[in-house]
Amino acid sequence: MLHYIIQTLLFQTLFLAIYDLFLKKETFFQWNRAYLMLSSILAYVIPFIKIESATNYVQQNIGQLPEVILNPEVIFLNEVNLTTKSTSLFTLENFYFLGIGIASLLFIYKIGLLFLKIYKNTIIKKQSYNLVILPKQQTAFSFFKYLFLGKKLYENEHKHIIKHELIHIKQKHSIDLIYFELQKIVFWFNPFSYLFQRRISALHEYIADEKTLKTESKQSFFENLLTQTFQVEKFAFVNQFYKKSLIKKRIIMATKNKSKEILKLKYLLIIPLMFVMVGFTSLMKSTKQTDAVQNLEVKLEKGKTKSAFIKKDVKQVIDTITPVKSSSVITEEEIVEDVPFSVIDEVPIYPGCETANNKKKCMSDKISEYVVKEFNVDIAQNLGLKAGKKRITTQFKIDNHGNVSDVRVRAPHPKLKEEVVRMLNGLPKMKPGKKRGKAVNVRYNLPIVFTVKEDSQTPPIPPKVPQPIRFSKEFDDVISEDVPFSVIDEVPIYPGCETANNKKKCLADKITQFVSKEFNVTIAQNLGLPAGKKRISTQFKIDNQGNVSNVRARAPHPKLQEEAIRIIKLLPKMKPGMQDGKPVNVRYNLPIVFKVEGDEQLSKKPIDANRLITVLDNTEKTFPVYPTCENETDPKKCSATKLVEFINQNFNKEKARNLGLKSGWKRIQVSFFVKDNGKVEVTKINSPHKKIDEEVMRVFNSIPKLKPALKDNKPANSKLIIIPIVFNLD
Repeated sequence: MLHYIIQTLLFQTLFLAIYDLFLKKETFFQWNRAYLMLSSILAYVIPFIKIESATNYVQQNIGQLPEVILNPEVIFLNEVNLTTKSTSLFTLENFYFLGIGIASLLFIYKIGLLFLKIYKNTIIKKQSYNLVILPKQQTAFSFFKYLFLGKKLYENEHKHIIKHELIHIKQKHSIDLIYFELQKIVFWFNPFSYLFQRRISALHEYIADEKTLKTESKQSFFENLLTQTFQVEKFAFVNQFYKKSLIKKRIIMATKNKSKEILKLKYLLIIPLMFVMVGFTSLMKSTKQTDAVQNLEVKLEKGKTKSAFIKKDVKQVIDTITPVKSSSVITEEEIVEDVPFSVIDEVPIYPGCETANNKKKCMSDKISEYVVKEFNVDIAQNLGLKAGKKRITTQFKIDNHGNVSDVRVRAPHPKLKEEVVRMLNGLPKMKPGKKRGKAVNVRYNLPIVFTVKEDSQTPPIPPKVPQPIRFSKEFDDVISEDVPFSVIDEVPIYPGCETANNKKKCLADKITQFVSKEFNVTIAQNLGLPAGKKRISTQFKIDNQGNVSNVRARAPHPKLQEEAIRIIKLLPKMKPGMQDGKPVNVRYNLPIVFKVEGDEQLSKKPIDANRLITVLDNTEKTFPVYPTCENETDPKKCSATKLVEFINQNFNKEKARNLGLKSGWKRIQVSFFVKDNGKVEVTKINSPHKKIDEEVMRVFNSIPKLKPALKDNKPANSKLIIIPIVFNLD
């Protein structure tokens, strides 16, 4: 949501900048009106538009599975609320809706005042409008088909005022203003809604003046406007004849020469601007879909000796050096010979890689080894930088002569920048990349990551000769067998997907279902994490034997990390991916997203049987019916309500209170189904303690016998039902 708001504000800023800089002073009033209306709508719509080609252009080579959203898709019954508790209502979501409520009330109040004027005052019905005479006011404005006019103005000279306001009525200017008024309610925090409305309101006056002055003298019209005294209504959504802040602008625009027709070409500026916006949103999407690190990072650690290792858990070595795929990164003018890496025929060749089968991987390895060996980590340790992980972003070119040139560096300290430039300029001459047989320039990114440690944790470095780099056997296996997902011939096959038309989608669906079923969401609810959406990033490999290995996870709590690793390791053996007819390793990212509910959500959730949904079984069956609900109008809702009430009344939370658990809200998730004989059978319980499991079993075993579900008019087992139970340990 935050990304959407930021993009919308950015796009509205750009649209208004185009208007104010290029269009505002032109006399194409109707065109400007259309531009403001269209651009204000586009700013809200464009963030939803994604161009897949742009997304795929920057997509990483690690296979990306869809997010696993735990809870919402599998909840069958609403949570059982065993206690209530008054908690703080000051959440961001509530604050947003509070703003909508206040803005809505103000709008309703103003509309009410307007209609009160219509109801209380004299109305003279005309052919195309209704004239409302205001006896105690010296004002003139219009709203849809109602024209409001002060009594004194009506009795004196008023024809020019009516002509002017009729233009607003005929061209339905009120619709524009109401649109922005509603926008100000829904997006009450957005200042651009007010700016757009002000500009469109001024345009309405220019349009009405232009039409009126075709039959009126400019001099007499503006003399009447300047000499008469008017009151101003405090309604932003009405077209007012007199608004002091606009008088000077109206006179300037009315007396200005007509803009030349060729200047309408300015409106074509919106086309490239829209392409830039759509491209931006597409690239934003691709960035969010990929993991936080796109390149293999060269990690430098300082310890007893000058040692280094390459971070295995980020990406395969083959992607160590990520070529620049868009010139948008480069701020300086590119040389004619520069060629994007994605279309190059032959990649540059590092000395010693001439006979390598995979020259890209070989160069990646060689440059990584070079940086690990040559980079002086002692410099970073003595610069007074704060302890922690540091990152240096580098970019360089291997030119058409094979030399490293145009080195650019962004580092947390100038000394580090100097060190990186020195090191990269020391890279050996290579065989240049080629396109259509011609040597060309190729640009690369190389991120360098290292850790600055606390002084107390940094042991002195003995004066020893730097030791050679040693990689583990596990790391060697990764280098020798891993294949990027984007180029693999045959993806790994999950059991049951052998005959599927789309094996990739089948694999994703199966893993999603497995994680949804097995992940213990109650762990997260009982860890004291703040309420809100949480994310666990996992990465694993399906190796050349079809086994899941190298499981890694990053989570907001160690317990969640353990649970994620446990679940991924339980995945069944699969048929491995194939490349050139040979089984290979394939690495995957699997983000797991779930929601930790706060006290407000946990303690005050109404029972709503309409939210009952079924999972894990697509066959058609009727819903099991609770005793006493058979003759109800809605037996399904009645049964759901009765089940919740029974559990609520019979669950003994005092047993949980005596188990030494931390105070606060606790969550239990119970999976069960109703057998064909009407008895309830529990299949799985997720709770914070075994004693609570026993209490849950006792309660569910005591549920009265239900009328079983029917399939083909015969008793059958119901679909799996999952119900969360929430209670509070004060």
